[in-house]
Amino acid sequence: MTTAGVLVRSLAAHGARVLFGIPGVHTLGLYDALADEPSVRMVVNRHESGSTYAATAYAKVAGRPAVVSMVPGPGALNGASGVLVALSDRVPMVVLAVDLDESDRRAEVHECDLEACYAPIVKRQFRITSADEVDSIVAAAFAEAIAAPAGPVQLLIRGSVLKAPAAPQRTVRTVVDAVGTGAAAVDAIVEFLAASKRPAVLVGGPLADREAVVLALATRLGAPVFTDAMARGVIAEDHPLAGGLLTWAASQATLDRCDGLLALGSRLSEISTLNWDVRLPARLARVDADADELQGNYPATTAVHADPALLADALVACVPPRESAWYARSALPPVGELPATRLQRMHPRDAVITLRDVIPRHAFVTTDGTATEFWLSEPTFPVFRPNGFVIPEVQQTMGFALPAAIGVATACGEAGIDMPVVCISGDGSVQMSLGELGPAMRLGHPIVLVVFDDGHYNALRIYQDGVYGRRIGVALDNPDLCALAASYGASAVRVGDATALRHAMQAALGQTTGLSVVVIDIDESFLPDRYARRIDQLAAAKAERA
Repeated sequence: MTTAGVLVRSLAAHGARVLFGIPGVHTLGLYDALADEPSVRMVVNRHESGSTYAATAYAKVAGRPAVVSMVPGPGALNGASGVLVALSDRVPMVVLAVDLDESDRRAEVHECDLEACYAPIVKRQFRITSADEVDSIVAAAFAEAIAAPAGPVQLLIRGSVLKAPAAPQRTVRTVVDAVGTGAAAVDAIVEFLAASKRPAVLVGGPLADREAVVLALATRLGAPVFTDAMARGVIAEDHPLAGGLLTWAASQATLDRCDGLLALGSRLSEISTLNWDVRLPARLARVDADADELQGNYPATTAVHADPALLADALVACVPPRESAWYARSALPPVGELPATRLQRMHPRDAVITLRDVIPRHAFVTTDGTATEFWLSEPTFPVFRPNGFVIPEVQQTMGFALPAAIGVATACGEAGIDMPVVCISGDGSVQMSLGELGPAMRLGHPIVLVVFDDGHYNALRIYQDGVYGRRIGVALDNPDLCALAASYGASAVRVGDATALRHAMQAALGQTTGLSVVVIDIDESFLPDRYARRIDQLAAAKAERA
């Protein structure tokens, strides 16, 4: 056995069930060792960014750290974008990087200082120097990845160490959560809530899968539950106590009535607050495992440094129930009207309404940083399940959605969930990850890829039209996306109206394996509510400067 074999066994003992990555000369020993550990499967992507995007989505849905392997140099740097997403969105990940051996030689293949490159985008870095260290360091790496606030860690090992002979090691799984919840923290929030006649709760990513505790807390308080973009669906968005996203147009009126907002693990990011334009109540309690977040963007009047998930558990046990709810919504808030005249291409809101009507209530949906995402972020596309809307919230990464669907589908396969994963992306964004059509086909779990084809980098076109008055560099010369998908063996169809879209989606969702692609002809000229409001903000700022 080599150190690689010891490492693979240790990864399996600490809960790893899949290794995302692309084999390279420096990692061949690792992949060879995988053949002797059937409990760990491999997902071979087509680009290292696809590996780290898939790993991020997998970790969100599976609830355990994802493991990614990388070669040094270009491989590690290609994958850095997904590691940054995991750090920004606080997703646990173990990045296994095989490093070059120490040498006086220069200009070696893949030469790169991986520690220096990754230091700003991981929580902590570990280095294995012998087989005897493997288990203790892997245990420490997994513990750090999941310790609140969760995030990626880098596990470095030189090629010569990976290949070195080693005696089998006994592996012991140890997991430590570094941030607990003391009585003083709970008392501070109980006191804050007791002083609020009309409290509300804002839930962030660390509680995205804690449906029972969030609903129990909201019920005891009779309070609405708002979410940031990562926590959508923690309670179904058509529930009477669901306030929805802070950026929904109707949310501000409720926030204005609220006299105390409890934010549990939300970073109050630019995306989740419409460029920090949402008005929050004067009394704001923030609970976060990262002390640096407590006064960022929206300073807290009550700041508690604690694991927000653990604190929420404690609150349910000690917050007295109120006699009645001050908030109850009877229906989802309205959005803009559709044009009365028939369009040559689909209005994106019409497409979203149709998609929401036909996609199963408890399906997982992935998307990425595009105008398409913001059409999906309106009340016309409510989310009904925890972790049901997988996005890169802070980084707003393009090219994330398709590899993320692979990660979610991998997690679903492990959990025995046979429902298709639906990936909805824009034409510009999906072309950044087209190679992932291959692994999506090979995975086995059904994936439906929906592409909004409007012929533009439309999120940028919107700003150019609204602020600069002319378009530069945003028009796309798209390939035949259906023919391209078909060349990978996927079923593919192009549609241009709601009836055709409904039929195409019903057929795609009926598939039990492989990849189905539905391309929608979208009219690019309309603005999601979020962009309309943002353009108004920019126009007002421009007028003020003038």
